[in-house]
Amino acid sequence: MKDDYPVTFFAMLYRMKYIERWGLMRNTEKENLKEHTFDVALLSHALCEIRQVYFPEEQPQLNSGQVVLYALYHDASEIITGDLPTPVKYFNSQMRSQYSNVENYAITHLLNMLPEKLQQQYAEYFPCDVNILSKNSNSNENEISASNEYSINQSNSADIEISEIIEDKGISERKYLQKMLKQADRLAAYIKCIIEIKQGNTEFADAAEATKAKLLKDSSPELQWFIKNVLPAYQLNLDQLQGMQSE
Repeated sequence: MKDDYPVTFFAMLYRMKYIERWGLMRNTEKENLKEHTFDVALLSHALCEIRQVYFPEEQPQLNSGQVVLYALYHDASEIITGDLPTPVKYFNSQMRSQYSNVENYAITHLLNMLPEKLQQQYAEYFPCDVNILSKNSNSNENEISASNEYSINQSNSADIEISEIIEDKGISERKYLQKMLKQADRLAAYIKCIIEIKQGNTEFADAAEATKAKLLKDSSPELQWFIKNVLPAYQLNLDQLQGMQSE
């Protein structure tokens, strides 16, 4: 960005609320990117705290504040790309690769809306290589195809199987953070399905079944604790939620 221009990064992020999700499906209740981002931040923070409190012996243990920061920006590129439906995004490997390039360009474009001194600070929380930042957003496509350790197969979508990330006992904090974000992202999608089905919208029935199967397949103790102790509450109405608190 030019020195005499206002910083546009934050005003651009404000526009998250204009990006609608689940574009190919009939929704009884619309969901925008800003709402989804809050849900993922909330859920990833919960998973982190559950892991620390109930499973302190598990390693690694993550900094909950850092987890929330990564969640805050995990889908920020969609402000520029929009929310491309999963069946389109993952139609084949070529489509997936092309979308990754577009996503990397969008991230670079966003980061270039910050003053140069702040770009490296914020790039930490985006799935891109900080070395690809340029002094303007017109980066060459070849320069934006790289990705950092946070990115897997040039993609940050929860639709990649979590088992593809890593399963060994020596998992690094960075890679486990990525795994936790994907769990939270998938949880947010499943909760959306629960709410839609509860309102009589069977359009989300298959999506709910497929998403639940992926959640149950994961071996994370904090995720399984959440599924057992928290998820059932999303089936309750307001009176039931308040009634349980007073019992």
